[in-house]
Amino acid sequence: MNHLTDLGLIAETIGRQPTTVVVLPSISLGYLTRRFRPDLDNFEETFLFHLFWLAKSNIELIFIFTEGFDKHLIDHSLYTVAQHLNTKQSSLRSRIQILTVPSSQEGLSASLYQSPQHLEQLATLLNHRQAVISAWQVGHYEISVAQELDCRLLSGNAACAKYDNKSAGRKLAQAAGVATAVGVEDIYSLTCAQKQMSLLAKQAAAGREFILKLNKEDGGSGIGYLKLDQSLNNIEQLTISKNIPKAQFEQQLAVQGAVLEQMIVADVIAVPSIKLFISDSGEAQVLATHDQLEDAEVYLGVHFPANAAYRNELIQQGLKLAKQCCKVGIRGLFSIDFLAKHNPTTGTWQLYFLELNLRASATTHPYFWTKYLTGAQYNNDSGHLEKNGEQFFYNAYEHFQHPLLNTIDTQKIIRACHEQGLSYCRQKQTGVHLHMLSMINAFNRFGATIIGTSQQQIEELSTELNTLIQKLCEQTEGHFSTDEKKPAKKLVL
Repeated sequence: MNHLTDLGLIAETIGRQPTTVVVLPSISLGYLTRRFRPDLDNFEETFLFHLFWLAKSNIELIFIFTEGFDKHLIDHSLYTVAQHLNTKQSSLRSRIQILTVPSSQEGLSASLYQSPQHLEQLATLLNHRQAVISAWQVGHYEISVAQELDCRLLSGNAACAKYDNKSAGRKLAQAAGVATAVGVEDIYSLTCAQKQMSLLAKQAAAGREFILKLNKEDGGSGIGYLKLDQSLNNIEQLTISKNIPKAQFEQQLAVQGAVLEQMIVADVIAVPSIKLFISDSGEAQVLATHDQLEDAEVYLGVHFPANAAYRNELIQQGLKLAKQCCKVGIRGLFSIDFLAKHNPTTGTWQLYFLELNLRASATTHPYFWTKYLTGAQYNNDSGHLEKNGEQFFYNAYEHFQHPLLNTIDTQKIIRACHEQGLSYCRQKQTGVHLHMLSMINAFNRFGATIIGTSQQQIEELSTELNTLIQKLCEQTEGHFSTDEKKPAKKLVL
């Protein structure tokens, strides 16, 4: 039963009894990702779409955040939800509680589970009421927290924890008959990688350039780019993403293992993704398709829906893999990334499996904000979100940035969007929803989901938002002396 995609089904799944939903946005990724991504805890904010679950009067929410989370950021999203539900913000706020736990190298869930004090505080807040946990990811610590509190996990299970790594995902794709790049799984050393590269280059004419992806890393971390010499026997060049030291990369390679794949080269390459849900009964459902925007190793955002040129093939391949996932017991919300290679001669696209993300990926929050705000449903025939014959599109960006952005009060940015008519409007069913606002002070950037009834409308809203932020930053710039000014830089999407 798809309790995440429809508010009515949430109530049906949870029941009519008063229920507390523990929202646990633990970004529990690999060691290198957590070590070299200082902004990772800020992504906890993306789970604020759960505020829409307060539309059901029998539901209360307990948000678990890392210490230092700005609780005032909830008010921005809560205001949007209250306006949409035509109810008082204070009424919704009375059904929300927040528990913060210390930051941990292992993630939010690990910190919670390893702290008897905070587990006891959470148990006290629950007060023996019926409770369920909605987690960003289901792994060892999420399962342990659920068992400790005698709560049910809403999305994901032990099978997700078992198969949520790159080698396991690639094997599932191959078992499903989904195309993968030339390569091999379960590489645990550079020596092993070198031998396999040499073998593949000689036997499969795979070329000299390969990519080595650590099993548990994400966000561009834990990637090694390798090139064989002319003899095809030795590694001529090794470049590691994010300037991660080679010693640490090799250490994690020995611990996690990795996938080794041939580099796919083409004049035009896209990175589409499909979001799916497998119900408890084993039924796979497509929720959305996206085209991901990337710059080198940096994820920038998504466009919905994916390019029509390969959208149907993306759905077919995604459902094939979902069927295989179902066979091994995987349940809940997940996404699959592909690489789409364009053939200029035939004009066709070839899809290759990239990665299976058995968790709430970066496409999750823009999808749910759009779905909940518009009330639209995914149409399997058209591949669009639709309501009353109207189709909805959205673009989500995580890199609206400017070097002076952290000099502007967050509330000023929110107010300016309201005053300029950019904020999402329930009557028009179009507009901008700001997110990742916790990034402003530390990283001079924020995100936004831009919703419209056409791509042209979305592009116009994007331009207006860009112009507004640029103007606010230019006004702020005048308050700095020449020495205090930071280097000028255009707003980047």
